Amino acid sequence: MRLTRKSLFFYGLTDLPIAMSLFPVAVFIPRFYASDMGVPLVVIGTILFLVRWTDVITDPLVGYLSDHTRSRFGRRKVWIAFGHALDDAVSISTVLARPGPSLHASDLRAVL
Repeated sequence: MRLTRKSLFFYGLTDLPIAMSLFPVAVFIPRFYASDMGVPLVVIGTILFLVRWTDVITDPLVGYLSDHTRSRFGRRKVWIAFGHALDDAVSISTVLARPGPSLHASDLRAVL
């Protein structure tokens, strides 16, 4: 089945609010880390490049796994439930984390 340009346009339009909300982050976060935290721009660029490179590998892998999953709940619902549970666990652990010493630029460079 071939999709029309109109269908493709409206399908892609749903991602516009997400892209608009992430654009300021992509613009201002590297500047913040470079100027305020003292992280070299080369390190920031390398990290952002590696994050996008992992997307090249993981996105088709997750699509393949999602397309070939067979369960009584359907192909996608198992993965949605798994992602939801993982998101909840990370969110709860972030909220319940004990406060520790504040991070300095040298600590951040050691982590990166």
